[in-house]
Amino acid sequence: MGGGELLYRGPWLPHSESIAEFASAYYANGWHLSDVRAERGLALALRRGHVTDYDIMDAQELRTHPFYAEFILPAGLQWFAATAIRVGGKVWAFALQRAAGQDPFQGHELRRLAELRTPLRLALRRAHALAYRRVETLEDVYSATTHGFLTLDPMGRVNSLNQAAETLLSEAGMLRNGQLMAEAEPGATALRLLLDAALGRASMLPPPLQIAPSRGPRLVIDAIPMPRDFNTLLTGAVAIVTVRPSMEETHSAVLQGAFGLTGRELQIAEMLALGRDLSEIAQALGLSVATVRQHLKAAFRKTNTHRQAELVTLMAKHTRFP
Repeated sequence: MGGGELLYRGPWLPHSESIAEFASAYYANGWHLSDVRAERGLALALRRGHVTDYDIMDAQELRTHPFYAEFILPAGLQWFAATAIRVGGKVWAFALQRAAGQDPFQGHELRRLAELRTPLRLALRRAHALAYRRVETLEDVYSATTHGFLTLDPMGRVNSLNQAAETLLSEAGMLRNGQLMAEAEPGATALRLLLDAALGRASMLPPPLQIAPSRGPRLVIDAIPMPRDFNTLLTGAVAIVTVRPSMEETHSAVLQGAFGLTGRELQIAEMLALGRDLSEIAQALGLSVATVRQHLKAAFRKTNTHRQAELVTLMAKHTRFP
């Protein structure tokens, strides 16, 4: 929101210094419980990539709705635009707020906002791996995540690791002489580039990497430089690495094993969980909407659910999300 350095205030609200008072009142006065923008706009922002005031109400309601008339406008603000991302089983919104007297957000600005979803999703995934917890010891870091977790020294050697990381990497044959490495190309080169970036040997940090070892499950590996606030937790550690089984692989095995879903039924259910509607799913899969509905009805029958929301909730409960 706004411009300037991002701060952290409130239960889940990083914000810029320019709207610090507004952000504090948003929670202190309970406006977060009646934010009509979230109620009406999040689903649209997930599906389309962006949402604005005019997408959720007309000009008359913008002037008279209590959220705007009693909170937004008295604060000297007027226009907002937001995008939304689903990470870690939650929907996260990134919003921009403009002062009264400024123009509403234009098309080119909204397209740029939608483009930000990829780097924002990557940042949230990496923050989510540490579970947003205050840590005071290395043991706190380990307990804050269900991922395999390890740290590297400046030479790229494993400095420490938790039991989950040791089990996954040993099974995959990826721990050799105290170093993390893949057996074959292209995974070996991709892993080396990721670790080099986390160790400060390259400027561009690649996205999380999927590796299919010769034994064991497909793994998702991510690495980042050791955050400054964690430098005191372990002497000599300069990078953090997380490792987990691929969610896609786990998703398929658990759901198909538990409910007997076909590949197509599972695919449609997963796309629903990502916030896509039936017409988008039909277009992406090259099917008619009627055919997608038939697959969805079969998934309902097999899972004893009756609505899309029930099916998505059931998927979350029966999937070992990392």
